[in-house]
Amino acid sequence: MIHRRGAIPILLLLVVVFGAVVQTVRGPAAASPRAPAGRDPASATPTPTPPGTGAVQRSLAAVERAFNAGDVRLLCRSGALVDPAVIRQQNAQPGGCESELEALIANAPPLRVAVRRLTLRRDLATVSVATASRDVPVDLVRHGRGWLLSFSDGNDPMPALAGSA
Repeated sequence: MIHRRGAIPILLLLVVVFGAVVQTVRGPAAASPRAPAGRDPASATPTPTPPGTGAVQRSLAAVERAFNAGDVRLLCRSGALVDPAVIRQQNAQPGGCESELEALIANAPPLRVAVRRLTLRRDLATVSVATASRDVPVDLVRHGRGWLLSFSDGNDPMPALAGSA
């Protein structure tokens, strides 16, 4: 009997976590039913998001803000927003990271990204991101408590996010 009673709370916890992931990926409007007439939807108890999900989304938002502000110094600072391995690869090219991003920013519309799907592991987040032109996969790697933008299908992620790759 003890074994069966212990399994029920674990099953309920798994259902709650799965529901939170679905709500985070699909958005609150797609996952929540409408509130009955006369109830204040703001008073509903929010569903907790899995640890790390919000940090991944904040990291992508920071990349978007820096790109749209033309802050190539921040984008090219190793370990600030982007994985140092990506920065090394960009700097190995003629002109380096800053030159690549300046050209990309000058020729691309403002970056607008939306998370479509997110798979979170201990040190790796794989995200399907909707850009202005298409969906692209990007990876983020854990860096302390935050996440750094990493490669997109093994390539430099910035052209993919800007829709030019």
